[in-house]
Amino acid sequence: LLPRDELISQPLKSKKNVAITLILTAITLLIDVCCQIFFFQNRSMYVHMVFFALLLIQIVLFLILCFQKSLKREHLLIVSICILVILQICFIIVQFAIQLSITLEIQPIIQPYGDKALVTYYTSYSHETILYVDSLEFCGSDTIFPNCDTKSHLHHILVPQNKTFFIDNYIDEFSAQIPSKPRKFVLISDVHSNPIYNTKKLPEYDMGLMAGDFSYLGTEQEIIKTFKVNLNKPILMAFGNHDTKKGFINKFTQREQNYYQQIGDVGVITFNILNKGKTGLNKTLADLSIEFIETQVKQSQAKHLVIMTHACFYSAGEFGQKRVYDYFAMKFEQMLDQLEDKRIRLVLYGHDHIASIFMRKGLLHAVIAPSGGGLQINKNFDSLSGSIDNVYGGQYHLDSFQYHRFVGHLEIDDLKGQVVLKIISLTD
Repeated sequence: LLPRDELISQPLKSKKNVAITLILTAITLLIDVCCQIFFFQNRSMYVHMVFFALLLIQIVLFLILCFQKSLKREHLLIVSICILVILQICFIIVQFAIQLSITLEIQPIIQPYGDKALVTYYTSYSHETILYVDSLEFCGSDTIFPNCDTKSHLHHILVPQNKTFFIDNYIDEFSAQIPSKPRKFVLISDVHSNPIYNTKKLPEYDMGLMAGDFSYLGTEQEIIKTFKVNLNKPILMAFGNHDTKKGFINKFTQREQNYYQQIGDVGVITFNILNKGKTGLNKTLADLSIEFIETQVKQSQAKHLVIMTHACFYSAGEFGQKRVYDYFAMKFEQMLDQLEDKRIRLVLYGHDHIASIFMRKGLLHAVIAPSGGGLQINKNFDSLSGSIDNVYGGQYHLDSFQYHRFVGHLEIDDLKGQVVLKIISLTD
């Protein structure tokens, strides 16, 4: 028989080992969480599930060891620590293996940017921004300013137009092809993180024009979700009121809210009159936009011009009826009348979730929305044709449609000297 003191000390020793094991498990959990947050920056739901499953296995194994009488108690702590170390090493190796291979959450987006192409892509893990063009290495960062040492999920890099490129060690080849004479455009607005425009085969097009509201709250996750469906053609983007609730849209587009971009012989003028998530008119932005548009039209050497913004004042929908943009609308019309520039082929809007077409003095004005966002239904009509009352410029109204999600297709016909605009329902 064992002495009484030794009989008492064995349960105490066992409890002490259990306590030490549980403390080590808690420390392991803390280390793993810190690795996830501060080092690995992991955003994958599936990896997190594996991570927590691994911790659960650790805890179960430790508890089994603690109460397994067949093991000598003096070996308990050593065995537990060995299992802990092995699992930690396996976890770190797996994490590093994942990080060594680039996983693209969005395929490269190509924006014409001056005389270059701005390549934007988003990775699951932080990486340096490195591209290879004709065996030459180009580095970028999370902005258009190159910094070869910057690691980020969001990547921007300026490369020569009309070149193919590789992203670091990613095996697929991509193209920064910019059309020299774009004549066909797909028109998209108010996607609101629901990019369904890939559900229907669209007519052939050279470029995409996107008139804003890629999100509801302007968050990074929402905007990235919108662009997980890639048009595989160059695009230009305007800011929507929802996008400006946060600052990520500026970081994502690397554009000012008002900008001019020429693509071949077509110039696109983009401007914004809304700010910080609001739907009301910002008169300061409105006045600045009028000056900007007038200057760009006068300076442009393009054969054709398209004007793109988010807020709409010609619309049979909610904002057309509220007439909150009359101040800008009148100044805009006055400016167009003074310019008398026949090169302007289309003014593209979003904002109202409706397809609504107006024509004033031979110039088309089109609201093409939503291309994914929720429907805002006016129960008074399914479709409208001809002049309408109670909206600004109702005498210029041609057609409006509801109950669907839409994209538009614009074709500039040089031979006939006209433009053809089609409204395409995505939910027929």
